Amino acid sequence: MLVQRVQNYQKDLYDTMIIPFTTPVTVVSKEIRMLKGHISASSFSGKSQEIYQFTHVDGDKSVNVILLGLGQPEQLKHETIYQVFAKGFSSCRKLQSENAIVFYDNITGEVGNEVIAEKAFEAAYLANYTFEKYKTAKSEKAETRVDFLSKNENLDHALLEAQHCATGTMMARNLINEPPNYMTPSKLAEEAKKVGEEANFNVTVYDAAEIEKLGMNLFLAVGKGSAHQPAFIVMEHFGDPDSDRKVGMVGKGITFDTGGYSLKSEASMTNMHGDMGGAAAVIGAMKVISEMKLKINVVAVVAACENRVSDKSYLPGDIVQSMSGKFVEVNNTDAEGRLTLADAITYLIQKHDVGCVIDIATLTGAVIDALGKRIAGFFTNDSVIRSVMNEASHRSMERIWELPFDDGLRSVIQSDVADLKNSAFGSNKGGYAIVAALFISEFVENRPWVHLDIAGTSWSTEELDDCPKGGVGYGVRLLYHVVKILERDQV
Repeated sequence: MLVQRVQNYQKDLYDTMIIPFTTPVTVVSKEIRMLKGHISASSFSGKSQEIYQFTHVDGDKSVNVILLGLGQPEQLKHETIYQVFAKGFSSCRKLQSENAIVFYDNITGEVGNEVIAEKAFEAAYLANYTFEKYKTAKSEKAETRVDFLSKNENLDHALLEAQHCATGTMMARNLINEPPNYMTPSKLAEEAKKVGEEANFNVTVYDAAEIEKLGMNLFLAVGKGSAHQPAFIVMEHFGDPDSDRKVGMVGKGITFDTGGYSLKSEASMTNMHGDMGGAAAVIGAMKVISEMKLKINVVAVVAACENRVSDKSYLPGDIVQSMSGKFVEVNNTDAEGRLTLADAITYLIQKHDVGCVIDIATLTGAVIDALGKRIAGFFTNDSVIRSVMNEASHRSMERIWELPFDDGLRSVIQSDVADLKNSAFGSNKGGYAIVAALFISEFVENRPWVHLDIAGTSWSTEELDDCPKGGVGYGVRLLYHVVKILERDQV
């Protein structure tokens, strides 16, 4: 797909015209004045989220025209721009448009705002995403071209950032959408290496023997039941080689989760190839961070494995020593993600001395009960990082909501026979997303830390304007903007 800014309108080139309006509806761009009568005679008012579509006949050629309503210019926000443009480009896709032009300068008020423009550009990419790798009858639509007609050269940087953020997100969607017979731990490692080569960041992959030498026994325990060997993926971006400061990121990488001997139901297991949504987000974010050449050092890791049932699987009642040295009683083999995260966080702290840690994981169904499927829950132990997270969420439009630590629930993970239990199994106290975060907090060694639970936001069961059913790629843009803010503020 090609998205670009152009300065001249070649009317014979396009089959679709997309025209944004604030209220009152005013035709600003001279290139569309021939439509003024049709627009005035229509019911289109330009109110926020309004879409109006008609066909314009010019000689022997007909052109689709899509009018986008943005509301009052003084109330224009980047969220509105993204949502409305996603609707417009979704309509464009349904019309099987091949060449569309956006009369971007027709927006009054904030036309030069880079943040707002970036969201319009992102929507163009993401609304056109499809995953048809395994369909023999693929869409016949040609490659889509979207031109944004604007005289404002300042928008070029916004276009570049939008392109990288969107392609990183779509790459993450592809990883999530791949079936489990393809996306094994070793294949995920191969994909990370490929992305690293393309985006110019370092990737090192440790095999089972090397993982064992590192003492990552919790991680190994989870993957024991699978014929597919685990892979520990370490990605490094050295954007500030003169500094010792490093940001650590961890993505949960369970490429298929049966629940182990604490077996999931058939319905719960259906989309469990998507249980590596956190890993996909981290790989995608590293792609964007490197391509945008952020001047900050980032180390991101993925403990990739499968949680399967076999004669080698770990069992409820097992006691396993973590890389940190703490012993964990396993009372639920379906609380596996937090075990892999615990060892991965310890690795980042012990081997790379990261200054802060961000983990992202499809961890608990409880977060869906609390926040639904459009908002991720997050926990943090640091007020500065809290502020960074909220700003990054606003900028990326990947919504988050802070959930509380309740130390009253810490007793739930206290074990009679080990340092910790890995879940609240057998407890009626509830707060299961909090319990998971409390468990992970036992391994962060007082570093500034954020835990993102994306169990609800990583996968969509419905067709959205900016995403088909399946992997959403949630977290790529959020993590990128977190790191960008950390670079800016030198936190």
